[in-house]
Amino acid sequence: GVSVPAITKWRKGAGVTGENRLKIARLLALIDMLSDRFIGEPASWLEMPIQAGVGITRMDLLERGRYDLVLALASTHTGDGTVEYVLNETDKDWRETVVD
Repeated sequence: GVSVPAITKWRKGAGVTGENRLKIARLLALIDMLSDRFIGEPASWLEMPIQAGVGITRMDLLERGRYDLVLALASTHTGDGTVEYVLNETDKDWRETVVD
């Protein structure tokens, strides 16, 4: 991720590394893609658990670099099969480790 102090420096005119530019561009592209998939408030949607009673959010997936799994969740309307697939991809032991 990108730290708050780094963002503060950028706002004050400090340079942005190529690596951080790529991270920002990737996140902005994702937000655009989510909006295109009729997710009205992508930031709020990213903060929501991917399933009730499970302590993993879509933001957690992004922090792990799993943009592909976030897009998979955004692409389905029913979600049950996809959610289980995403949870298995994230943590094979999710039923024991992240269920509330």
